[in-house]
Amino acid sequence: MDQANVLFEQNFTDCYAKYFNIIASFVQKIVFNWDTAQELAQEVFLKIYERKDILEINSGRTTRFLQAVARNKAYDYIKRNKMKEEKYREVKLAEVSLNRGFYGDVADNYLEARIVSTMHETINSFDKEKRDIFLAKNIKREKLVNVARKSKKSAYKIRQIEDQIKTKIRENIEEYV
Repeated sequence: MDQANVLFEQNFTDCYAKYFNIIASFVQKIVFNWDTAQELAQEVFLKIYERKDILEINSGRTTRFLQAVARNKAYDYIKRNKMKEEKYREVKLAEVSLNRGFYGDVADNYLEARIVSTMHETINSFDKEKRDIFLAKNIKREKLVNVARKSKKSAYKIRQIEDQIKTKIRENIEEYV
């Protein structure tokens, strides 16, 4: 090891011993966490070590310089954490929206299934002739005249059967509407 490196190593060791706790305490007042403050103080000294800066150990300028570097490190740390928190919050909001949509869809599908099931049970509660008339008119969309001709019933009687079944369906699905 040459003379310049020995001088730097000694200077660095002395500065680290004198200023590490001062800088860590200074940073803690910014980040409010001792472990984080120590990590950031460590980064400050690592930067000095990598740049091979020689500092005057008993100078006020050295203290101000280390505090300026530490302050910038602390602000960068806070800024990075805020961005992480914002991204996390965005992800959580998206997740909540998806979940809300998912559960809403499930609830809607359940409700639709209950209504369809109730309609099916209601229609099947009528005799086959009335069911066939109702389904031909309302599901197959056949004209009243054609349904009347097939069933050999009057148009008036077809409307009565249709109204009777529709009324019963309305009564049975009323709780879901």
